[in-house]
Amino acid sequence: MTVQAINITNLLSFDELSVDNLNDINCIVGRNNVGKSNLLKVLKFFYNKLEGKEELPPKLNSNYSYKGSISITYDMTRIYRIARKQPKNKYFDFIIRKLVPLHKRSIFALTRYDNDYTTYTLTLNIYSDGKVKWSTKDKQTLNLILYLFPFFHIEPRHMDLHEWDSLWDLISRVKSFNLSKIDDQSVIDFFDSSINSSGGNSYKNYISDLNKTISTKPSSQKEKVLSYIKAGLKGYRFEIDENDLKFHSDGTNSFHFIKTFLRILITISRREYITPFVFIDEPELGLHPKMNEVLVQDIFTSYNYNEKKDDRVTRPKVFLT
Repeated sequence: MTVQAINITNLLSFDELSVDNLNDINCIVGRNNVGKSNLLKVLKFFYNKLEGKEELPPKLNSNYSYKGSISITYDMTRIYRIARKQPKNKYFDFIIRKLVPLHKRSIFALTRYDNDYTTYTLTLNIYSDGKVKWSTKDKQTLNLILYLFPFFHIEPRHMDLHEWDSLWDLISRVKSFNLSKIDDQSVIDFFDSSINSSGGNSYKNYISDLNKTISTKPSSQKEKVLSYIKAGLKGYRFEIDENDLKFHSDGTNSFHFIKTFLRILITISRREYITPFVFIDEPELGLHPKMNEVLVQDIFTSYNYNEKKDDRVTRPKVFLT
């Protein structure tokens, strides 16, 4: 279950681009201004539209054609095989209905074993008048792709390397929790009883006063998940060797940010039915050549390959430019 191929037609500097046969770690090498960063721009636009964000589409490469397109093919084989072993599981049944071809959904197809690969291709068409259109109108399918195959990007040259807030976005997206049985009042009651063991309702009353005084938008699912995660951690300010980030150089912060980001991504996604892919643009900026080698070795070590047996663990795809 992973990204299998990326195809771009008539967008930015690309007349036709096909990226396939992807490995866990993929290096994109080329001279300046040949389009390496344009690949990131196109992928960011694709996923921003999946999230429902509004932004101007990338320009067409040639105005002689009325449209361009971005297509990503996802390998559904692993989760399809898992789903066939759990036919009564509603979650897997939902995935199969949305992302597996109809001829593979029959009772006969689900009960027989085969080595056929199962893929799903999602295309975003971009027209010369600025309009965009997905290859499917099913919003649930789009949300499912966004969840199963989340996209992340790291651009050290455009980051404030002394603020790692983007790690919280990663942390809240790679792990799902069922919060349907948790409402605001039950959370308030829990903290109120825990804080005020001797009686009284100081916490509950304080929250009540604040809600009457300030106006806030309701928290999203992701924001709620993150608040519960932070409540369980020993702190929320990132540090390196027990020192604040501001005391370290940009190169040191960049190295540790990338390393921490990928470790979280690799460790957590291994326990979930998701396969993220991450694009790291010019990770070598600000790093000593030796630290580049250390970073690559650290990524390899985090992937934890097992050479003594058939290793079928699906790992995040990493693009380095």
